[in-house]
Formats: sequence, C-alpha cells, structure tokens
Amino acid sequence: MDENTYRSPTERVEVWLDASTLHIRFNNPARLNALSVDMWEAVPVLLAAKAEGDDRVRMVVFSGAGEKAFVSGADISQFEDMRAAREAVARYEIIAEAALTAIYRFSKPTLACIRGFCVGGGINVSISCDLRIASSDSVFFIPAA
Repeated sequence: MDENTYRSPTERVEVWLDASTLHIRFNNPARLNALSVDMWEAVPVLLAAKAEGDDRVRMVVFSGAGEKAFVSGADISQFEDMRAAREAVARYEIIAEAALTAIYRFSKPTLACIRGFCVGGGINVSISCDLRIASSDSVFFIPAA
C-alpha cells in the first residue's frame, strides 16, 4: 500500500497509521466534534475500503480532536438541509447507520478513546466499538429529541 492509503475523504476526519494502530480522529473542534455528513461517510470508507485488508492494521482507535469532546452528537447546522424532508431524513439515517455498522462489524479490535462530551451520536459510535476508555472528566448523555 502506498503512503496515501489512509488519506481521509474529509478534513474533518484525521487518519494515520502508527505502528499497527490506525487512528481515526473526529476533527470538528469548533462544534465539539459534532458529526457532519461527510464525517459519517468517511468512517466506512476508511474501515471497509482500506483498513480491512491491510495486514499492518491490528486495531483502530477512535478519538475526538481537542480536549472538550469525543463527539457532541450530530452537527445540527446541517439539519435544515439534511433532515427537512422525509427522503432527506432517510438518507441521513442510512449514512449514519452505515458508519456505525462498519465500526461494529470491523474484523479487528476497535477502541473509543473518550475525553469530555460523548453525546447522542458519540454514544452510538462508542458502543459500536469493541472497547471504550473514558477520562474522568467525560460526560455522557442522550439529548431529548
């Protein structure tokens, strides 16, 4: 595999290989790493399309950029466009579910490294991983819909 194997499809998801650990970091710190559509879409691309067949990868660690949040949920700034019509809601849910399923079904161990807020979709990401580790300042909750 060449040096560009782990180029992320979006700047909001950073990815790098360190020895045998693939790191996937949600990089939207201005919104406490709220997951935008492009971030959801990047996860199955990086896992199924690239890391699954790479023998160098022995595990995957998910984390959030900055010190305030792992993931603060969905990026609600996109809701007007992505959740305005029934078809748009269905498409959004398919995209998010594809990411969570890719994590859950990944053949190698996955770890959620949680610091700060882990809210809504962040909880879904973390429970899709095989293991979770959280700092003492982590806060978990699911907001009322």
